[in-house]
Amino acid sequence: MPPVAASGLANQGRYPFQVDNPFVVAFLDRKAAQKIGILPVGTGFAPVARSYFEFSNMMRVQGDGFQVFVDYTTNRLHTDQFPDLPRGGGGGGLVGDMVGGTGRKGAARGRRAGGV
Repeated sequence: MPPVAASGLANQGRYPFQVDNPFVVAFLDRKAAQKIGILPVGTGFAPVARSYFEFSNMMRVQGDGFQVFVDYTTNRLHTDQFPDLPRGGGGGGLVGDMVGGTGRKGAARGRRAGGV
């Protein structure tokens, strides 16, 4: 199934998805321990990778000047699209924690997990 097309002027067609509700919480880590806020409605983004841990809904998304983790169920990505996203490498379950955004502790956790 193809991605749901984003609409609206804020996205300007650059990204396949757009935040359409006020409940898309952004995290710096794949475990959702470092909440950094809410993505504003109308923000365009593209999925980058998904968690392959059983029962995990986390995926990494990127947009203009940001790359964060979100729960895919809070946006318009379909349940059957999530498994088709690229998987992270190594044993970390995703690409790794946000290097540079989480400080030394987060970067070390990403290295231990085999992430980027």
